[in-house]
Amino acid sequence: MNYKLFMAGICAALSASLTFALKAEAACFGSTCNNKDPVKEGCTDGRVVDWQTFGSYSYGPLWNRQRRQITVVLMYSAKCKANWTKADVPSGTLLYVEESPPPQNRFGRYTTQTIGWSYGNMSNGYVTNRGCAEVPGSGRYCTEFK
Repeated sequence: MNYKLFMAGICAALSASLTFALKAEAACFGSTCNNKDPVKEGCTDGRVVDWQTFGSYSYGPLWNRQRRQITVVLMYSAKCKANWTKADVPSGTLLYVEESPPPQNRFGRYTTQTIGWSYGNMSNGYVTNRGCAEVPGSGRYCTEFK
């Protein structure tokens, strides 16, 4: 067996393992995740905590209007102990996580840039939260506090 080829293979395998391990680490935890992006911080192990569907919104040109339901989801990452809002909403919608009890602080504010599914930034998952979306010209829609 070619020793140099064997050692190169071992180095590549170790490098790949180390890279995977580093990517699996969360960059924040609990309140240190406030207002940070869940993907950039390595908190992509998110699971749905609460899912609410509300009315609908229209989009597209007048001659070809489309309708979509407004859906707001509260997400949670066990690895980061953090929540964030994910929602199917129109462009320009403000997404955030609201903490309870009062005063109800709002964290993870993000204004959507596209029509459809978007996600906001995070909030501390050690407190009771709900996901909210403020849809322009339509109103405020929130999940239950969980």
